[in-house]
Amino acid sequence: MRLLKIFCYNVGAFWMNHKIRLAGESKFWSRFEFRIAFFALLVRLPFVIYDGLYNSDVPDEYHCPDYDLWIDRADVILGGGVIYRDTSYPVRTPPLASYILLPPAIFADGHIAAFELYFSLFDVIAAVLLYRIFLRGVGVFKGEVLAKRCAIFYVFNPFVIASSTLRGQDESIIVVFFLLFIYFLIQKQYNKAALFLGLGGLIRPTIGLLLPLLIFAKGTNKERLERLGITASVVIVGVLPFFILAGSDAMDMTGRLTSIEGVGILYLLVAHGYDIPLAPFTALFIISYLAISYFVIIKKIDPWPAALLIISVFLLAFTKVHSSYYLFALVFAAPFVLNDKKLLVELSAIFPPAVTFIDIAKSSKHSGEILYLASGIVAWLIVTVIILHLVLFTWKTSTIKKNKA
Repeated sequence: MRLLKIFCYNVGAFWMNHKIRLAGESKFWSRFEFRIAFFALLVRLPFVIYDGLYNSDVPDEYHCPDYDLWIDRADVILGGGVIYRDTSYPVRTPPLASYILLPPAIFADGHIAAFELYFSLFDVIAAVLLYRIFLRGVGVFKGEVLAKRCAIFYVFNPFVIASSTLRGQDESIIVVFFLLFIYFLIQKQYNKAALFLGLGGLIRPTIGLLLPLLIFAKGTNKERLERLGITASVVIVGVLPFFILAGSDAMDMTGRLTSIEGVGILYLLVAHGYDIPLAPFTALFIISYLAISYFVIIKKIDPWPAALLIISVFLLAFTKVHSSYYLFALVFAAPFVLNDKKLLVELSAIFPPAVTFIDIAKSSKHSGEILYLASGIVAWLIVTVIILHLVLFTWKTSTIKKNKA
């Protein structure tokens, strides 16, 4: 409860400190924010309503694949049990990931449509955060027009819409924590950034990839240790009770941090019956991650593009990348794609169906079918080329602007 109060206090402070004070507008939301929230939800509602009326009982490999897990965890928590120990399914996510999904389970009796609407609300929050962050300015990226376009690009991207509704994935929640972490990092409010990094790590460990940006930000060694201590303390306080209460069962949350899963070419091959060794590809990821972290620190790349570069390398090299993880790159790509029409088209029109097709191609019902394997590999190559294009453009843009500065 104390962590929840701290979270609510800091989010509230962010919201109130950055409210738009324009004549004739709400002190809390501007006209643009109200409109983008309205139209973003309006676009998503047909999918949510359809699921509510016709598709609510058929979660599968593509549609709400984790639904049964969410309901199982919610039932255990609301019944006074302990996740990890009392759940019917193994829990392989940090504890806050289960607790933050309680609202749709409580207020809508766990209906699939309620979860999708809940995830859609986080899409809206992410869009409003993008708008307010770029209205204030991120390096050379600043201005109301740019801020509006960033929010629009993200919240109306077909892939973002599909992830929260058609797929029913909860990664939209952690996107908000990514944004809050980077925002406070940019504002040099490092202790708050450390707090949100820790809270985010209690939902998805993926946000921990950005830890080097916090540790190597400006400050004395003592200040850096303090930041690390805040993040570590939040994580320890969050997970320790479950290790005490659930014992070895709680170790399930770390059991599949390294595995071959998701929409990468490795899992595509595994899904079609090929045996792929894990160790060399894990080593490749570690080397790639350390290399990109080293270069963004040495080159003093600003936090926003640095986060995008690190996440993109993760998406390219890690062995467990689910399609919804691409949300982490899309949200940080917003200001860059607006400066490159090719990237804008690639990420808005080509990328969404390509990633969707990989999910279809690796489905168990298509296992062993050479046509789906070949088509899935082509789709994966398209996605990989687009992400590489994004990485190269971001690196070039960031280093050129840094050199000019």
